[in-house]
Amino acid sequence: MKPGAGRLAGWFALASLLCVAAAGFVILANLEDPPRFLGTGPFKVTVDSDEGDAGPIVRDDPEIEIPAIGVFSKVIELEKNSDGTLETPTDYDQVGWWAGGPTPGQRGAAVVTGHVDSARDGPAVFARLGELLPGDIVTYTLRTGERTRFKVQSSARYSKEDFPTRRVYGRNDKAVLRLVTCTGNFSVAEGQYADNLVVYARRV
Repeated sequence: MKPGAGRLAGWFALASLLCVAAAGFVILANLEDPPRFLGTGPFKVTVDSDEGDAGPIVRDDPEIEIPAIGVFSKVIELEKNSDGTLETPTDYDQVGWWAGGPTPGQRGAAVVTGHVDSARDGPAVFARLGELLPGDIVTYTLRTGERTRFKVQSSARYSKEDFPTRRVYGRNDKAVLRLVTCTGNFSVAEGQYADNLVVYARRV
């Protein structure tokens, strides 16, 4: 291994861990929390069956599918850390949903995040998020099996220092979805990417 290679790899690992928790992206302490919606815990539903009552059907986790960029992932719940930043998924191939906001498909802005890459494995779950185009479809499946489809409207890149927290997390009278990851130049000195990518989508 070349001198300094281990330190550089360490910086990339740190960047991946901090990617979706950088201050410009997820500081929520100064944002009025949206109301906590009912139905964010375990979902159960009874369905009809030719063999009689099949009983409750409960999925392990919600799922998200974005065919245009080859994403199919379980979705875990994310809370705020004590410093007001958002938790990050520990699995680089897994997506996280901010459980303090509305469930995707309900009225309001649902925020879903994922890593762009990792030092060890390279591209992560949202590595191709920037390839999404207006009209592309995102499907979110609840634990009940209920599916909600969203159509991509636009995307934007923001410096982490100027992240539009209220636009992304703020109240909305429509059922909308925000997909967020890191992008831009990677700073070894700071151990993080300079920018965030936000994809805006609306329920259809």
